[in-house]
Amino acid sequence: MFSTFILGHQENLPKGTMKKSNTRSSRIVPFLIALAHGAFLTLPARAQEIPASPGLTIFPAGVVSSGTLQLDAGISYSNTVSGKKGLHIGRAILRYGVGPVELQAEPGSQVVHWGAEEYHGFEDMRLGMKTTLFRSASGRAHISGQGTMRIPTGIAQLTAGDPELHLSTIADLMLGDLFFLSTRLDWHSPYFSGDESGTIRFFPGIAIPSISGGAGFGWARNIDNRSLEGSSTIFAGLFLGLGQATALELNAGRNLSTKDPLFYGVRIYRLLTR
Repeated sequence: MFSTFILGHQENLPKGTMKKSNTRSSRIVPFLIALAHGAFLTLPARAQEIPASPGLTIFPAGVVSSGTLQLDAGISYSNTVSGKKGLHIGRAILRYGVGPVELQAEPGSQVVHWGAEEYHGFEDMRLGMKTTLFRSASGRAHISGQGTMRIPTGIAQLTAGDPELHLSTIADLMLGDLFFLSTRLDWHSPYFSGDESGTIRFFPGIAIPSISGGAGFGWARNIDNRSLEGSSTIFAGLFLGLGQATALELNAGRNLSTKDPLFYGVRIYRLLTR
């Protein structure tokens, strides 16, 4: 639940903190790791022989069922203490199930910045896959793995310049009939340079049957260069079910390290196939 910005939002890293490698092996090896990782992830899902339930997929670890097409899209607004304001429009993820694997395509948001810095254009696109690693028979525990490749197609202010690899492990746990906990661990390799970093996220919440949804409050921390140094963010989300094929999410958060004002987001989930 609330996968919009807890789990789906990707920040643009400052270009000055990234190192490019000119060695061929440093670029090839991560591609091989990504391919091996993707192949390995499909094996536990087949062994489980517990098919994903058809219908709208909202929880972060959820994988859309085979033959299902789902669109997640929205808009977010951010502001900084320096006066830089930004609007991300679209934030779309097209998700399609093929057997035990979910294929993902993100065309990149239309970004508009104004104030201290002005520009507009599209972010880099992303292609990815996701599959179930473990799902309990009761459905109360679900762990999935995800791999995403960022492809440099955006404007100069937003592009990574070179492909980037993201590998994630996501877990959802139901605690009784009302409470839940979602967690995520990301591994990120900018420019395939070996200058890795990671992100840890925790999002506990409670189901609210009266609105066919729920609410939660979470925390995330970026871990740079394999050290404990990084920035922390807190965020909250409210999820509303709008029938069997549509859901709405409202969220807000704040970066505790930069002291920037609150950022806000709205996201809609829509099942395109029945």
